[in-house]
Amino acid sequence: TMEYICLVLLIACSHAFVIPKTRPSCTTSPKSSSLPMVLSASTDLPTTRPLHPHTFAGMVEQGIQDRFGETEAARVIESWRLLEMDYEHREFIGLDVDPESSQCHQHAHSYVPGLSARTFYDTTDFDWCGKLGSKYKELKREFTKVTSDMAKLTEEGNNVWAGALTDDASSYGTGWRTLVLMDRGIWDPVNVNLFPKTAKAIRDSGAPVVEV
Repeated sequence: TMEYICLVLLIACSHAFVIPKTRPSCTTSPKSSSLPMVLSASTDLPTTRPLHPHTFAGMVEQGIQDRFGETEAARVIESWRLLEMDYEHREFIGLDVDPESSQCHQHAHSYVPGLSARTFYDTTDFDWCGKLGSKYKELKREFTKVTSDMAKLTEEGNNVWAGALTDDASSYGTGWRTLVLMDRGIWDPVNVNLFPKTAKAIRDSGAPVVEV
């Protein structure tokens, strides 16, 4: 359904949470002790301090402050310092009686304080979901037509159905492949040219995407 597609796009918009590598279902299981420096949402975050200015991380922090301002970028700077500490956020989102033994947690290797964690989002809360939903049939026809000739698509496209490039991407499951139209906020001109209606619909919808 288009609601599902919108949900996938919405999840792609935010890197606040990533899917655990084991991709467990929301059922109870024994406690895991293999996670690095994990704190739950109910636990105070570790105390952070300004990073040393002569390190790479410190120079990045200073660059963020210079570009956006220390106050305006406070949460981003805090997130960067937590990342430098190898902090991994773990937040319970399930309905299990015992959160400690539940697998219904979201894990964030790059955690931005203040972002909410939800099991699912209501697509009616976002105007852009409705706009994309109205284009569903048109986008499906474009996708079906372009992918009907895989030899041509592979020849003309860029990294068509490429495998996972990072550990986070590989955690989606065995055999996961992508055909990227946008990566880290930058459109791929080659692949966009193959799916112009899809790219236009996403642009026109106002969806805050960083990956498509």
